Amino acid sequence: MLLKVRSNLIIKNIFKNVKLNLKLNLIKYNKKLQKKFDISLKDYISFKEIELEIIPAKSIIGKEIFINIEEKNKHNFIIYFDDTIKNRNFITDNDNAISKIKIIIKPLVKSFKGLFYGCKCIKEIKFLKFNRNDIFDMSEMFYDCNELVKIDFSCFNTSKVKYMYGMFCCCLELKELDLSNFDTSKVENMKDMFYNCISLTKLDVTRFNTTKVTSMYGMFYSCKSLEKLDLSSFNTPKVTNMTEMFFRCSSLRELNLSNFNTSKIKNMYNMFKECSSLTKLNLSSFKTSKVTNMSYMFNDCSSLKELDVKNFQTTKVVNMSYMFQNCSSLEELDLSSFKANNLNNMSYMFEKCLSLKTLNLPNFATKKVVNMQRSFCDCISLINLDIPKFYISEKAYTIYLFANCNNKLQEKILAKNRYVQSVHFNL
Repeated sequence: MLLKVRSNLIIKNIFKNVKLNLKLNLIKYNKKLQKKFDISLKDYISFKEIELEIIPAKSIIGKEIFINIEEKNKHNFIIYFDDTIKNRNFITDNDNAISKIKIIIKPLVKSFKGLFYGCKCIKEIKFLKFNRNDIFDMSEMFYDCNELVKIDFSCFNTSKVKYMYGMFCCCLELKELDLSNFDTSKVENMKDMFYNCISLTKLDVTRFNTTKVTSMYGMFYSCKSLEKLDLSSFNTPKVTNMTEMFFRCSSLRELNLSNFNTSKIKNMYNMFKECSSLTKLNLSSFKTSKVTNMSYMFNDCSSLKELDVKNFQTTKVVNMSYMFQNCSSLEELDLSSFKANNLNNMSYMFEKCLSLKTLNLPNFATKKVVNMQRSFCDCISLINLDIPKFYISEKAYTIYLFANCNNKLQEKILAKNRYVQSVHFNL
């Protein structure tokens, strides 16, 4: 049996003002109060509730479960507890652990931003009833719920949501997420949505509509247990930032980005950095004419054997430092479309590409580059390097430019490029 309780001691920060709570219950009879709290009679009558069930972790000594809604009305909640619970402040131990909590939320707000922010003692959440269709903000909703293992979204309604940034950020124990019923047609921001979900092995986002999204910065950052990710439904015509989008997805073996629209992307810094299990990546559909930063883009993709970037436009790129560093399994790389019109930094660009034998850069004029240090360092297998427009300016930093490269390459480079000196091959 469940015990129904109303109190200002149940959950931190909810019932701060009991008098105000009583006033809210009288709103439908009092026009002055309606005006004072900016709530109409229509809103009050048509208001629908959300019902959910929480299973806490076994031991939550000294911790409190709290719900934080940032809007002005935090006061209309009904909380159901297991009637065996004696301590209403959630301070318990293994012998008197809370087994289940049922909460009916009746806030007069349309934002769930940070709803469970920092709830470190919740194990499972199940949404039993979700009659609301006017919630517009779910950003950071489960942020730092680092004990959370399971969320049931089968009754969830996201049809009007615009913001989902950081929604599951730092949910360290979350292993599976079925978001197949999510309606994301109105969502504009997915930045850091699954950031640092390090235990996530299954993620269903196949029905995501991303046509209005403008930022995917760090969206899957450090989802390092994820082996497969189906993004075939993703269309990204408005996205301007994909910085660190797949950074440290170290178990990811397959990635299909054929439907990505990158025409408005300006920053691809760290985009695939440390995707160390990826063996092939086809980015031939990518349009990069507006990109200014590609540094660390494929850094430490050590298993990558096939990489198609033949259609990349790089005329606006300023920074390519560390771009292919430690792509140690790549044997060939066709960069014939690459241009260096505005490039000033290519330091460490190909360093430790240990298997690279052939590299084509026929349109790569390097007159504006001021930092070239270790650009080709440790490319021990590189023999065929086509870079006829290679130029070293007087101000360029060129230490260890070709250090540890083989003798055959050294002879070819010195014969064709009067700007290169033998000192550039010494470490």
